[in-house]
Amino acid sequence: MSTKKPKGSVDGSKRIPEGRFIPKSLAERLDQLPGLGDRTDAGCRITSQASGRKLHWPVPVFTRLGIDTPASDSLRLVLDHLRKRCGISVVGNSLQQSLERSLDDGLSIAPIMVDEPCSLRTLMHAEQMELQFFRSRSGGAGGASEYYLADEWIPKMPSDLMQVEHLAKRVELYRSISDQPTVVVGGCIAAGSIYHDVRYLIDSGLDYVCLLTDAVGGLMPARRWRFESIPWGIDEAKRAIADSGVEGFSLFISGAIDQMEQPLDWIFDGVQAFSIDSILASRCPAVVTSNASSDESFSSFLGGQSGYVTPSAPSYDWLLDAAESWLTDWSSLRRFFMSR
Repeated sequence: MSTKKPKGSVDGSKRIPEGRFIPKSLAERLDQLPGLGDRTDAGCRITSQASGRKLHWPVPVFTRLGIDTPASDSLRLVLDHLRKRCGISVVGNSLQQSLERSLDDGLSIAPIMVDEPCSLRTLMHAEQMELQFFRSRSGGAGGASEYYLADEWIPKMPSDLMQVEHLAKRVELYRSISDQPTVVVGGCIAAGSIYHDVRYLIDSGLDYVCLLTDAVGGLMPARRWRFESIPWGIDEAKRAIADSGVEGFSLFISGAIDQMEQPLDWIFDGVQAFSIDSILASRCPAVVTSNASSDESFSSFLGGQSGYVTPSAPSYDWLLDAAESWLTDWSSLRRFFMSR
């Protein structure tokens, strides 16, 4: 009797033509415990190209809201709770930087904006760093972090990093700053010239690339941009990785999730982690302000004008419930489709 696994399957489960996965039969799974609370094998591991060691995430989920949304201590505090309660990794500056973490905690990923000076002190205990190859929102007239324009996502490269060897030296400098035994350094790019951009980042010695096919910023209200389709982005990035000949290079996706099972297909297609920012934005409650009209809130969001009343600071407590609820449902669906 043939034991050949169906084509396109990682673990022997069947694959239907549309790309959706169906679970193994009940008879094949009777000897397995449900493991409803077990997340041991549900995470991802990122390989450091420099050391060959792997960095573990408890779940293959991250959020960019810490840098793609106007920064505030209240938001960062909620994201820290989300990282510890749900195991979701957070791109952004944490309120507290710890030398140790539980393996059940998500990572605090230190962002490095390539078009502004980087404070090396902030990288001293970083387990994971991520270079952001688009314009920083920390400066600019009127406060660039308060609103979002499409051209902010145009890939940005400082003149002193135009050559691969120059960027490679900078990457090695960042690695050497951290005192953590396993350090990974990645890069984040908006989906544009995907193949050539990914090849450039691989050649510079990075460990992974985060591909933004969609961007979400300013949750109240949210600004969304779509650059490329996720399937095409994944195909182009995988082609670049394959042609580079580098093994263990990881791919992250930050894109719109229209159906809960979509990230399962991405993972089966070689994606190590994905963002749930589009899900969180869709579950954002209506903004309620007691001291400003809707017109005043809108004007303040667009940069602020003298004579307008500043709306009260928004509460982000709903993020915890929204993220935990979605992750619980998705993890259950993943266990249904994937036999571990």
